Amino acid sequence: MNPHASGSGAHAENLITECARCNELVRSLTSVQIDSAQVWGRVKALPRWSKQELFEWMEADGRLLKPIDQAWSMYRQFPAAMRDEMRQSLRDLLES
Repeated sequence: MNPHASGSGAHAENLITECARCNELVRSLTSVQIDSAQVWGRVKALPRWSKQELFEWMEADGRLLKPIDQAWSMYRQFPAAMRDEMRQSLRDLLES
């Protein structure tokens, strides 16, 4: 990853977490990719009901996200400073 290539600095506020699928378009892979044995090990370790649910997602080639999953996914895309601000806002909301 080279944030300077885009005229930016290597500060937490300038970095965005991307899944391999999103990152595939820009081809800026920065770490060792997981292999099928690692994934299969995790799949086998799941409880039976989770294996069934995963299989259904595989068969459908997708899954519906719950609203909390959607909010979490969007939150995780924010730079660190924005995540801190939102976390504090939610803390304030819960305490009011």
